[in-house]
Amino acid sequence: MNRGEIRTAITRGSEHNPQSSTYDAWVNNLINDAYAEIMAEAQWPFCEKTVRMTIRRDKTKARMTGGAQASATKSSTALTLAFVSPNDERQVVELDGHEYEILEIDPTVASGSTTMGEPFLSATGSYDFTLRHRDYFLPPDCADILDVEFRNTPREGSQSDGKIDAIPQSKDALANLDLTTTCDVPACYHSVSDLVLPTPETALVFEVSTATPSVPAMTHHFTYVYEVGDADERLWSSPAPAASVTTTGNAQITITFPATRSGLRKRLLWGELESDGSYTWYPVSGAVWLTSRDDYQVLSTETALANPLQVEYRHKNTVERYEDAGGTLRRIRFWPRPDGSNTEQSGGDDLDERFFWVRYLRKPEKLQKDTDTPLLPPEHHRLLVDRVLVDVFQRLKDRVSSDNHQVKYRERLRILRGRYGSQQDIISKRGMRWGRSRGRSRRDFQGADFTVYIRKYT
Repeated sequence: MNRGEIRTAITRGSEHNPQSSTYDAWVNNLINDAYAEIMAEAQWPFCEKTVRMTIRRDKTKARMTGGAQASATKSSTALTLAFVSPNDERQVVELDGHEYEILEIDPTVASGSTTMGEPFLSATGSYDFTLRHRDYFLPPDCADILDVEFRNTPREGSQSDGKIDAIPQSKDALANLDLTTTCDVPACYHSVSDLVLPTPETALVFEVSTATPSVPAMTHHFTYVYEVGDADERLWSSPAPAASVTTTGNAQITITFPATRSGLRKRLLWGELESDGSYTWYPVSGAVWLTSRDDYQVLSTETALANPLQVEYRHKNTVERYEDAGGTLRRIRFWPRPDGSNTEQSGGDDLDERFFWVRYLRKPEKLQKDTDTPLLPPEHHRLLVDRVLVDVFQRLKDRVSSDNHQVKYRERLRILRGRYGSQQDIISKRGMRWGRSRGRSRRDFQGADFTVYIRKYT
């Protein structure tokens, strides 16, 4: 069942249908609350997901074809660093013996306009640099890591070492692991503090002017989010307050972003207003932007960084839906850091030849539309109906019916556990004991001493 069918079943089960958008919104929220509750009940195998992630090599002038030194100004956070990309954001760059966090990279500037987290300490000039990809961003829907693996890669002759051991973050500091050490296949990994982005507080500003070609005559809904990273390592914040503008006739919309938090890149979102008063948002990706008509899109020669920004409409292509992860992203750190392939990078492109795989439990996506279907196996969708009816009958002050559906819900949950609970991963669990693996020699962390582990390319 999809969300609309689940809501219809709830209405029939309660025999209460006020035919109100407010009531529908309330029931939709109850459905999503019940969905999240059921998904958190156990480590369900149907919630597992595996993604392949690219190993990011350290970037230096010597490794980049046509590379140049980094240019920085004393006491300024601005840095010119060629061949960087948004995937390098929130990593570290070493300049003149000091490390600086990279906060934001402007992808529209070919020379690599970069904002650092603190002012440059040395004298103004050009310096050799080392950009280290120290932490890896996990997908926004990652709720818990099951395992991390370095399997055989598409390249001939690469090694396959399988699962990498997990250690507590405290052991990293206890053993004083060298963060500059690199290798082929790492010995272990640990979680680091989550990356958190603030929520924008100021809405967009619109200006409507007469122009052709024109946007459709309708009400347009927009918002924006802060963005870090790109591609498979990206984080979006929660959205700013929604803003709407209505156009008629030959009109063009100019969108102005608030001049706040200039150190964070902004991404424009277009929204569909649902019947229950909520919004479904779609991110602007590159030059193709979605509008609220299924057969149209916004097309612009500029990017979401432009301020103000003029847009016009064109035919629709497939656009992903924005999922609000609360502006929080999990990160992991390897020791030693994997350094990808031994081939040179050219033109700033990441030509890494190695990958690693992360298997994790994913968070359930919010059911935003009536056509959205939960991850639960289809034969167990009635779980959601019974769980929501417990709250509906409580609101109607029918305690007997509420208790009856509570009993039904618990029985259906027991059946779900009986069928899928036995398939839980019994090897990869949080807090697994650190010990010997695959014959590698290492000393216990209680001695605060860790054998140097470096693997050379052959």
